[in-house]
Amino acid sequence: MRRTPPELESQAAAAIAAGWPITAISQQTGLSPATLRRIRARTKTIPGSLRAELIEEARASLLDSLGVEFVRMEAARLVRSQAAICERILSQSWELLERLGKEDKTDPLKVARAISSIATASKLASDSLRQVLTLGADPEELEELPELIVRDLTAEEVEAIREDVDTAWLAVSEGKEPPIDGL
Repeated sequence: MRRTPPELESQAAAAIAAGWPITAISQQTGLSPATLRRIRARTKTIPGSLRAELIEEARASLLDSLGVEFVRMEAARLVRSQAAICERILSQSWELLERLGKEDKTDPLKVARAISSIATASKLASDSLRQVLTLGADPEELEELPELIVRDLTAEEVEAIREDVDTAWLAVSEGKEPPIDGL
């Protein structure tokens, strides 16, 4: 019978104690699930027993590695990367717009869709760049939205709206300014 190397056995026992599933440990170490169960029984390892200790150790290690200089370098890298992506999206958008303008045979609906897509991509790019640039800043306080009340209109309200619309259409047909805003 072949014996598992001690370093691999201790690695498997640590993974079991950390709460890893047997199948994941098997894939990682190359040991069969049956061998891992025997190691668990032989070492009397309780699955998940080291989870809290490992989490605390990983948290401490992460905090140690995240010095001010590291954070500064990562933030700069993120900003450069995001700015390059935004620049590329914008330049490709301009190229597409120029090509669409030169081709008169292009379906107007396709042009409208392309422009809409470009506007969406540009908005997403600028939003993501803005989000990266505000990393570490205090979160904005959002104003409370007004309450939306939905109800049925009364017969009088419907009649008043119809009269306003009729008056506005009459004014427009006579070449005058409509008396209602937005019509």
